[in-house]
Amino acid sequence: MNSFKHVLVMLLLPSFIFAAPQKLEVDILKSKVTWKGNKLIGSHDGVLSLKKGHIIVDGDDIMSGEFILNMSSIENKDMLNSPKEKDKLEGHLKSADFFNVSKYPVGTFKITSSEKNASMTIVNGELTIKGLSAPVIIPAKISKKENIYFATANLKIDRTLWGIQYNSKKFFDPLKLGDKLIYDDIEIGLYIEAS
Repeated sequence: MNSFKHVLVMLLLPSFIFAAPQKLEVDILKSKVTWKGNKLIGSHDGVLSLKKGHIIVDGDDIMSGEFILNMSSIENKDMLNSPKEKDKLEGHLKSADFFNVSKYPVGTFKITSSEKNASMTIVNGELTIKGLSAPVIIPAKISKKENIYFATANLKIDRTLWGIQYNSKKFFDPLKLGDKLIYDDIEIGLYIEAS
């Protein structure tokens, strides 16, 4: 009987070894963060780059992770035919009115937990921008092919939680702002590859 237990332990041991949490490195060249801001009249959209990132998984479960956002990479995509206006907008977004990238060149998103339902994985985390942190919930669709993980998500964040108050109706009279009013919600799109 003892020899049987010994053999059973030896057979099961490799499965325990391979079930240990695994660190996945984010492919920053293939991964993408998109943004869209809406005004009373019109909208602007663009992209933002990652400096680096990793995710800790245990089997199919996301345990933790961290993403470093390159805030100085903010780029507009809807005014490619108007280079001067494009540069003007990007400069404004990088200024103290918005993300103040000279003082805060990076942002971070740290995964604190996750839970799966029938259709997606709900990723809970903390987003830090301009030195201010607030919780963010990301409804992500995650798939795997061979040793590569893919995640896509769409969400909205309230920019005022990170001190971005420029032309917000929460802090300025909407009647005085007129068509210069900028809505508080920023639409975020995520595409992440990690292996």
